[in-house]
Amino acid sequence: IEYNILLLLMRHPGRVYSSSQIYELVGAEIVVESGGAQVKSGGGTVSMEQLMVWDPDVILFAEGSIYDSAGEDPAWSGLTAIREGRFYEIPTEPYNWLGRPPGPNRIVGVRWLGNLLYPEVFDCDAVREVQAYFRLFYRYELSDREAEELLARSTGKAAGASSEGG
Repeated sequence: IEYNILLLLMRHPGRVYSSSQIYELVGAEIVVESGGAQVKSGGGTVSMEQLMVWDPDVILFAEGSIYDSAGEDPAWSGLTAIREGRFYEIPTEPYNWLGRPPGPNRIVGVRWLGNLLYPEVFDCDAVREVQAYFRLFYRYELSDREAEELLARSTGKAAGASSEGG
C-alpha cells in the first residue's frame, strides 16, 4: 500500500503546519503546499470543505489536538484517513518528533514516520528504536512500558481499525 498524501493538523482545528523536510525524507507527499495560500508564516487556516477536497490518506495530529474526538466526529467521518483508521498523534516526548522545535528528536521521528507509513521499507521495531534513541541521546533507559506508552497514540488508531475491519 502506498500512502502518498499526508495532512498535518496541529493544536487548533483547521490550523495546518508543515515541516516538509521529514516528510520528504520518508517519501510522503504533503497535501498542503508550503507556498500555498493555506499555509502562511508556518501555519494557516483550512476549512472542512478543503479537507474533504484533499481527502488525505493519513492524518497526523499534534498533542492537545482533536485526535481523541476526530474518529467519533461525524464531520470528520467522510475523510479516508479517519474512516480507515489511519490517523495518529505525533509523539512529543521530550519534544515534538516532527515539528518544533527542530532538534535531535527529528532523528527518531524519521524512523517512526517511515515505519508508520512504509513499514516494508522502514522495517524496525518501534519500541526498540525509541529505546535505543533515548539511550543514545538522553542516556536514559526507557522501559518497554514507557516506550509503549510514548507510542500508544501514534499507532493505536490504525491497529484498532484493522482489527475491526476498518
